[in-house]
Amino acid sequence: MSRKIIGREKRYVEVDVRFEPDGHLRPLAIRFGPEQIYVIDKIKDVIGKGGKVIQDLCATCNCKIDVEEDGHVFISAIDADDAKRAIATIKTIVEDPEIGAIYKGRVTRLMNFGAFVEIAPGKEGLVHISKLDDHRVEHVEDVVAVGDPVFVMVTDIDQQGRINLSRKDALAAIAKKRAAQNK
Repeated sequence: MSRKIIGREKRYVEVDVRFEPDGHLRPLAIRFGPEQIYVIDKIKDVIGKGGKVIQDLCATCNCKIDVEEDGHVFISAIDADDAKRAIATIKTIVEDPEIGAIYKGRVTRLMNFGAFVEIAPGKEGLVHISKLDDHRVEHVEDVVAVGDPVFVMVTDIDQQGRINLSRKDALAAIAKKRAAQNK
């Protein structure tokens, strides 16, 4: 529940986010109560193996998440920012990655040919060594380490569902966006 204390009075705000059967989001509707997300086919992805994903999400976002059998996900948090972070994380779990979208991920493994980055719980992609930086990189370890947060852009998803990522393109897109905002 998003709580804002105004004087001695407490206010509760609900944001109702529902996924249509075709995967698109309905517009947000603000009401009183906990936040809801409707995920019909991806309940197992949100919960994770043995409840690991949902427990990690509750711990990192400082919120309570209830998943109903019909696909409704209710998110309650004391801080609105925590609830928004939980919603954003669940959306990245539920939605398929889009080509051209920028994600903030975490480096999970390093190989000689690149780094694997988890962009959402259970969704991992490869950043090839040539796509790590805008200059030549000799060793992956020179740019990133396991556990580092990195911004990446989805460049390709092959027929087997493997996600190809680019840190170089993401940094260029972010720099371009900042330059446009400063004008």
